[in-house]
Amino acid sequence: VLTEPLEFSPIYHAVYFRLDSTNKAENNFKYVYKITVGSVTRKINVRPEPINGYGVIDIQNHLKDFLIEDIFDITDVDFQDAPKAEYVVKIDESYIDGGGNPVLNVDEHIFTEKIAYNTRFSRNELFGDLSAYEISTATPGKLLVNIKPLTTVFQDDLFFIHFIGTLLVAFKPARLQIYELNSSGGLLATTLITGDLDTNSQLVTMDLGLITFNALTKFIQFRLINLDSNPITESIRLRIEERECSTYSEVKLIYLDAKGSYNSLNFDGAKSRKVNVKSKAFRQFIDPLTDNELSRGIQKYFIDSTEIITINTFMTEDNHNIMFEDLIKSPRVFMDLRNNTEFDNMDFAPIEILERRFNPMETVNAQIPQYEIDIRFAFEEVNRL
Repeated sequence: VLTEPLEFSPIYHAVYFRLDSTNKAENNFKYVYKITVGSVTRKINVRPEPINGYGVIDIQNHLKDFLIEDIFDITDVDFQDAPKAEYVVKIDESYIDGGGNPVLNVDEHIFTEKIAYNTRFSRNELFGDLSAYEISTATPGKLLVNIKPLTTVFQDDLFFIHFIGTLLVAFKPARLQIYELNSSGGLLATTLITGDLDTNSQLVTMDLGLITFNALTKFIQFRLINLDSNPITESIRLRIEERECSTYSEVKLIYLDAKGSYNSLNFDGAKSRKVNVKSKAFRQFIDPLTDNELSRGIQKYFIDSTEIITINTFMTEDNHNIMFEDLIKSPRVFMDLRNNTEFDNMDFAPIEILERRFNPMETVNAQIPQYEIDIRFAFEEVNRL
């Protein structure tokens, strides 16, 4: 084994295996990679590279086939499984020996179980120490949330924080610890969210709307701790404010970020709606003996309508730019409808972002950081035929 992925590796980057074999000079030699996810096994024959005879494969695309985003539950109030692909790779060797007989060396090497987790790193992060993201009680790991420290969030924001565990020892995330801090960093209050699962890759819900904040709270700081109250992850500190009152209809979007967490962004400025309708028509037969002046000669059918909603932010800050970039790129976005009287039977609705371009604004360039985007509900409307 020359190269193999880490025990945990991000699924949206190359997942390389590179092998060598003492049999690589045999006639019609092939490395046979067997990738097993659950009860499904795929076999891929890889011929040796021309010069060195190595067997190289990137199994990223195979693993992505097994990443099921729909297991995410936006109504979960504590810990839940995060989307991931748990897999085992075994190697066979296939060739023709000197006597012309086919040879298959089965399970010449079996790799330990590995996990590809739902994260896309920047280039700088990818070539850093990825093992630092694994949670352990000895060395606090990193949380997989794409937000800058000291970014301003609001007291009704909702987050699902992504993290990964370890395969070497039994791992049970105990609690999410949220500190309330005053302007000097002094501790005012602590909120604990207890976990209920035993797994190695999870999302933990941080619903700030469930916390009654101290009037002096200016920052929150959160991390995971074990049953002995020892930290098992880094701490992340954010600024926190009350959400500004708005004369417009407030919109909160919750989106999947690049690292697999779900973050909140608020659009509390002006909102407008536009409905586009596509239809066809046909001429109905008019019977002069039975029809009258109310008979319809032209009939529409197959009506397809789309409601486009344009939403605007208030003034934002430079730290929010990476969040808006993730929002535009995100394949999974929800609108928070819990306080929306127009939707009595829905708490969250799937949303499609219609923007295809994002131009970050920075205060250092004397720009006003305010954004407008178009969205629509990501489900079909029921129309009359």
